[in-house]
Amino acid sequence: MEKWMSDIQTQLRLLIQQVRALHDAEEVVGFGPFLYVYIARSSLQSLAFRNPQFALLTARYLLTMKAAFCPKMGRKRVVKKMPLVLCLDSITEENHIFLVGIPPLQGEDDRNLFGQAFAAAVRSSGARAKLKHFDTNFHNEP
Repeated sequence: MEKWMSDIQTQLRLLIQQVRALHDAEEVVGFGPFLYVYIARSSLQSLAFRNPQFALLTARYLLTMKAAFCPKMGRKRVVKKMPLVLCLDSITEENHIFLVGIPPLQGEDDRNLFGQAFAAAVRSSGARAKLKHFDTNFHNEP
């Protein structure tokens, strides 16, 4: 039990460091109607994304932190009403990317439609995709 608690504490510390480093480096950028973060394979942060849940937590906390410290991007874009897409290179496979979509923190509809959006993008672009995860807001694209 103590080892498990120690591992959880280490992961939470790593999560906080990841979010702080990405925010301090201003890696979250506005890209049209959504926010976008890209983490390259060569980045030290990419080593922590071994499972989808860690990437999902990182994206959620990154969106929350961005909304707290920078509530507006430009005149009309409110960060709380913008979704976030986290894109990172796959650790295991070359030429693969891993996408995580987070819905806006505040809005009329709290459903996460990124799974459908990712599938539509794959169909329209002709790319190959592996939907490996039960949660449809995760997407692995070769």
